[in-house]
Amino acid sequence: MTGSAPALTAPRGQEQPISGRIVLTPPSRNRTGAAAAHGPKAVGSWRDRGIRRFRRSYGAVSVLGFHGRLREVEAQGRRFLFDLAGRLKWVASQDEERWPGTQALLRRTLGNRWLLYDGRGYDAARELTGRYYLPQPLSTATVEARLGEFPGLAGSLGLPGFRGLASQAAELWRVLGGTVPVLPPECLKVDYDVIPLLITRGCLHNCGFCAVKSGVELERPSMRELKAQLEGLARLLGPDLANYNSLFLGQNDGLAAEPSLLLEVAQAAFHRLGLGRSTVEGSHLFLFASPDSLLAAPDRLFLGLESLPFQRVFINVGLESFHGPTLEGLGRPVPASRVEGAFRRGLELASPSRRLSISFNLVIGPQLPGEHLRSMEEQLSRAPASAACTIYISPLLGHGWREGELRRRILRLKACSRLPLRLYSIVPL
Repeated sequence: MTGSAPALTAPRGQEQPISGRIVLTPPSRNRTGAAAAHGPKAVGSWRDRGIRRFRRSYGAVSVLGFHGRLREVEAQGRRFLFDLAGRLKWVASQDEERWPGTQALLRRTLGNRWLLYDGRGYDAARELTGRYYLPQPLSTATVEARLGEFPGLAGSLGLPGFRGLASQAAELWRVLGGTVPVLPPECLKVDYDVIPLLITRGCLHNCGFCAVKSGVELERPSMRELKAQLEGLARLLGPDLANYNSLFLGQNDGLAAEPSLLLEVAQAAFHRLGLGRSTVEGSHLFLFASPDSLLAAPDRLFLGLESLPFQRVFINVGLESFHGPTLEGLGRPVPASRVEGAFRRGLELASPSRRLSISFNLVIGPQLPGEHLRSMEEQLSRAPASAACTIYISPLLGHGWREGELRRRILRLKACSRLPLRLYSIVPL
């Protein structure tokens, strides 16, 4: 397969790690300012600690760490952790002077996105997100500039460098027939370690305000196409399937899929991808819903979702606002009555005794009318505290609030809400 990585096996005698030299191509500048290569140069040493077993659960802990089985290589004051198919997954520093520092971790997602997990100020992060860190997206250019030694290290190990990783991400999108522009907020519970399967593509509404919309009408792939996706994912992930326990049924409205097909695909994916045999405990199913798809879904679908072998099923519903004029201003073609109806149905469906969890997204921003905030506070203050639902607050792009002001506004909403309320950190795969 194009861009596929060699499978990794634990080296013999792990008690005596392999060592070597990093060969790095030093850059010079051509007339356009781009980097140009002039031959290899040994710039440091590396120490391969082999395949190691890390944490077996994704619980919210105050100390940042890794999960599953990963290959660890130490080089120039950093720890590079690779998945079982040879793809870079984490970077940690052994020296505070080496970026990202000893209190932060650099995370690479399956879709080749980069996230900085900063463990400093974790009390404030937990107050906002329920976790002890708030992932911060980083550009590929920033990461490549900071990790100049990585291509040489990867070459010495026979593993993909930055170009190879980008090529494998492109192969993922080819297999899926689309991208994953955003993940449900609950995916943070598993550090975004989810396998994506696009049971729908596009969106019912393609709202004007949305920064992650696909711009295409909703499509529902056939079962044949979905099985092809499954087989492609199994080939692409290879031995690293063992580190996954969670499935994301995308793209932006998985609940809009035909109910019997949704259940059949989720069941097939659980077994084909081995999600019940993961090196990490538990198994989770994540999907998005819109007010329309939540209201249209038959009761038998939710009973069917609970009968699946997943330990928990998380459905995230984009409400955005309870205020009609605000919805119109956002370019969201859903009347307030249907938003309120979807909210009521979600509250009725979710209870602590069920394996089904439903959450709702709402937006905030200084450009929105005051009645939007008042209607939100009214609805949240009346919600039954017994419902197993969570509210996620997403600031509009370009909101202009400083970090302290944003935090104060979210904590104000949290104080009036009878349901758990969190900040939604928008993260693509």
